[in-house]
Amino acid sequence: MAIESVQSTKERNSIRFIAGIMAYWEALVSFLKDQPLDATSYLSSFVDESYDIIQSNPWTGVSTPLFIYLARVGALGRQRETIQKLNLSSLALDAEEQIQANLIKKAREIETVLLGYRIPPLEKIEQTHDIQTPVIHLQKTAQIFRLTALLELYLSFPELFTPCARESSRSECDSSYRLEISRPLKMLSLATGILTIISTLPLDSGANVILCLPLIVAGSALQSSSPASASQKVGLFDELANIHNEQGIHEHWRSFVRERLKNIHRLVGLASVLRALEVVERTWFRADVQRIAGQQGMSGSFVHWTNVMVDERLETIFG
Repeated sequence: MAIESVQSTKERNSIRFIAGIMAYWEALVSFLKDQPLDATSYLSSFVDESYDIIQSNPWTGVSTPLFIYLARVGALGRQRETIQKLNLSSLALDAEEQIQANLIKKAREIETVLLGYRIPPLEKIEQTHDIQTPVIHLQKTAQIFRLTALLELYLSFPELFTPCARESSRSECDSSYRLEISRPLKMLSLATGILTIISTLPLDSGANVILCLPLIVAGSALQSSSPASASQKVGLFDELANIHNEQGIHEHWRSFVRERLKNIHRLVGLASVLRALEVVERTWFRADVQRIAGQQGMSGSFVHWTNVMVDERLETIFG
């Protein structure tokens, strides 16, 4: 190999390494600071993983693009929350509707990208030479962050579960969206799916150190909703979805989230990990009180962890 080629490869790897670091921190900061969606535009050239071999990154594993998308999800969520909290006059309602429609449009675009994202295959990933963190762990981490970005997007934009436009006929909608499963149960299923993948990673895997945010997002979504009553006609998918809503299942996964966050704290020793657990615990408390008070009902409303974080002044970099 020519000296120029070696230097070029080293330069590219160095740039990708730095891009991974920036994407990781952009993803974390996006949930703490209001910023425009194009704040990560300087990283746009790194969403393409068409190069031959992927070198693992300590911050983003083998999927730097997912962290760029997650940063955009966080930015969109904060923008929507800000708009919803504004006390607008009737004259400004039309402007608000236009802004909301634009945010939903952008959210759909990110959803499409995330749904179409494919985890890099083994043959495209350079070996880690780390017994505790083999490539398969990095692939699972990529899967976890892809689903986490989707879940967070759905928590902020629950209307994405009904993607068909009003003018579209029912037959034009994708069949997967015709399942009459409530929004909370869909999000519960997604959350327990994320936690199931995390549970397959050994406690001593190096991948655990970057899983704080997925544990917050998936863990905070472990909220009860109203199951279908015995008098209602339910199909197989409704029945399977309701399994995730059983109290015993909730307690199992909540205990799992507590223990995994405590394990991460033992690994990295950062106080922010314990604060993450506090955010999750307080989200559960609010959701449980809401359920007991009968406020949730069939509305499909979730207590969003970001609101709890802000209200309780628990903001920090969870990583």
